[in-house]
Amino acid sequence: ASSIWHPFQAYLSDNLERIQSRAARFIASAYTHDISVTQLKETLELPLLSSRRLNSRLCFLHKFYYNYPYSHTTSFAPPDRVSSRLNHSQSIKRIAGKTLAFNTSFFPHAIATWNSLPDDIVVITDPIRFRQEISLHNH
Repeated sequence: ASSIWHPFQAYLSDNLERIQSRAARFIASAYTHDISVTQLKETLELPLLSSRRLNSRLCFLHKFYYNYPYSHTTSFAPPDRVSSRLNHSQSIKRIAGKTLAFNTSFFPHAIATWNSLPDDIVVITDPIRFRQEISLHNH
């Protein structure tokens, strides 16, 4: 569900990050406040939840894009104008809605992020390799 759900309100993301900080203290059994939570997360190799959601969102879109070829004609149309300087070879036409809730929902947000990726990443068809490259790119 985290790949689809993305809070556009900052306070919701902040609340989730606070929960992860408490979880890091629980995992490391470090309940005193003289230990930095940031250092704990780095030691435990816990990435920010926002970056995990971003990676998961892109991987979900990648699977949809490469595993359902019929979607290229129905859901994933190429942009009306394509520039090799601005777009990569797998660019998708952005979906626009009339409400903020729709424009920050899964597909519009994921497509905007997908279109900003470099070409050498979006042409990867293997989902495991794509996840590795996305993690390196967003790290």
